[in-house]
Amino acid sequence: MLKQRVLTALVLAPLALIAIFFLPIWGLIACLAGVLLIASREWSRLICSSSLINWPVSLLLFAAVAVTFVFIPIDQLHHNTWLSAILDSAVVWWLVAIILVLSYPRSASLWNARPSVKWLFGLMSLLSFFWSIVYLRELNPESSIDGAGWLLYVLLLVWAADTGAYFFGKRFGKHKLAKQVSPGKTIEGLFGGMLVAGVIVAITIFSFVELDAKQIAVFVLISMFTVVASVFGDLAESMFKREAGIKDSGSILPGHGGILDRIDSLCSALPIFVFGHYHWILN
Repeated sequence: MLKQRVLTALVLAPLALIAIFFLPIWGLIACLAGVLLIASREWSRLICSSSLINWPVSLLLFAAVAVTFVFIPIDQLHHNTWLSAILDSAVVWWLVAIILVLSYPRSASLWNARPSVKWLFGLMSLLSFFWSIVYLRELNPESSIDGAGWLLYVLLLVWAADTGAYFFGKRFGKHKLAKQVSPGKTIEGLFGGMLVAGVIVAITIFSFVELDAKQIAVFVLISMFTVVASVFGDLAESMFKREAGIKDSGSILPGHGGILDRIDSLCSALPIFVFGHYHWILN
């Protein structure tokens, strides 16, 4: 299993970097469309186990994301009312998701028997994931490096937090973060992940960006909220999988499971970071 995970990661990492840094924006969008199509299919399994229903549900989910292109032109991202509404809604959704996770299994009575609600959860997760990536990449249309750098920053934050949480949780973990959802995650692991992610934040502040004292404080806060969001994104998907009675969202990635199993943390982390960037850093 570990060997498979490492080999898969060694293949995916360079492909992701090539897509982020070197593909034109429409090439990146095409790649994201493929990811979203698979993720939509996997999310449909969290809604219903019937294969006859899965495909229509997943295609409807994918189409709902695609139709937003009508309202959000790629060349008008950074002061777009629709994009702002998506980001604001995503923040509300992830605040709700945190409450659902912390109150599970009681919270399941509110959504588990309602397929339309679970479909809406999937739409909010995948819609904000998609547009957050496009937004960051297009921060400076004249140079993809600028936006790609911010995108890489969020990826490194999430990776560092996940790694730190694993090792700190294994060594010091005593207090469960969400025992009914994921018994392995601990409060100590969460703080350990924030500590390791803080190293990425510090390196970025002192080496790659020019910020005054107030901007640094805002940047650190946004980054830490992003880290916390990434943890609860992972927990939220675990909660939905637990209720659906499945271990992995899919099997397309050897050793890792499905696409959703790899992007669950990013589905929450990216929109939280972009929300902060859009409303505070950009302005």
